[in-house]
Amino acid sequence: MKSPFRIVYSLLLLLLFAAVVGLMLGQFFPVLTLVLLLWSFYQAWLFVRSLRWIMNKDITEPPDLPGSWGDLLYNIYRKQKSSRDREQKLSNFIHRYQQSSAALEDCVVIIDTRDRLEWWNTAAERLLGLQPRVDKGKSILNLLRDPRFIRYYKKRHYNEPLELNSPINEQITLQYHITLFGQGDRLLVARDISRLKKLEQTRQSFVSNASHELRTPLTVIRGYLETFLDQPLPSPILRGMKQMEQQTQRMEGLVRDMLMLSRLESTEHLTEDVPVDIQLMLKEIKRDAWFSAVTSNTASALKSIRIMTC
Repeated sequence: MKSPFRIVYSLLLLLLFAAVVGLMLGQFFPVLTLVLLLWSFYQAWLFVRSLRWIMNKDITEPPDLPGSWGDLLYNIYRKQKSSRDREQKLSNFIHRYQQSSAALEDCVVIIDTRDRLEWWNTAAERLLGLQPRVDKGKSILNLLRDPRFIRYYKKRHYNEPLELNSPINEQITLQYHITLFGQGDRLLVARDISRLKKLEQTRQSFVSNASHELRTPLTVIRGYLETFLDQPLPSPILRGMKQMEQQTQRMEGLVRDMLMLSRLESTEHLTEDVPVDIQLMLKEIKRDAWFSAVTSNTASALKSIRIMTC
C-alpha cells in the first residue's frame, strides 16, 4: 500500500469499524458521528504539530507522526536538507569567487544591461573610487564621466583598450578593457599601467637624448671629412674617406629618423573626433594652389591644379 493512500484506507477502516459497532449497539449514526469527530480532532492535532515544525526556520528532525503525516514531514525534511546543501555550496562558491577576485590587482566591475553597477572588487574601490554602500545600482556613466570613456563605452566595439588617468588619482594610468556577455551585460577590467607608462617615457627620453647627443659628433666628423675630401689625397685614402662620408650620412639619416620617431611618440594625440568638411578643404587647397601658380607661374603648380581639377 502506497503511503499517499494510507490516510484514506485508515479512514475507511475506521468508518467500517464504527458502522459495525453502531449496528451492534443500535446507535448507528451517533457512533459514526462520534468516531468522525474524534478522527477529525486527531487529524487537526497532527496538522498543528506538522505546521509548527514546517514554520520552524531551523532544519531539525521532523516529529515522529504516524501514517501519511510522518511520510509527508519526512519528504519535506529531505527536500529542505537537499535545498540547504545546494544553497550552501552556491554560497561557498560565491564567497570563494569574491575572495579570489578581491585578491586581484586589476579592477573588475560587472555592469548590467541598464549600465548600472552590480558588483566590483576591492581594487575598483582603490583605483576607481567606488563606494560599496553608495554607488551600487548607480550608472557607470555617472561615476566615470570622462568624455573619452563615455564614447568608448557606448560604441560597443571593444577590440582595442582605452588608456586614461584614474578618476581619483592623476598619477595613475589605467587601461580599460570591456567585454560583453549575457544579454548585454558588460565586464569592465581596469589595469594599472603606470609603471609601464613610466618605462615607456624613460625609453622615449633616452632615444631623444641619445639622438640629440649623436648629432654633434656626427656633424664634426662630417665637417672634417668634407675638408679632407677637398684636399688632393692618394686614391686608397680618398676611397676610404668617401666610404666614411657615406656611412656618416647614413648615421645622420638614422638619427633623423630616431628624432622624428621620438617627436611622434611624445606628441599628445587628440582622441576626440572632429568632423572635417572635405569639399571645403579641397576648395581651399585648390585656391591656394591657383594663387601659387599665378604668383610663381611655375609649370609644376599648374600641373597640380589640373590634377586637382580633374
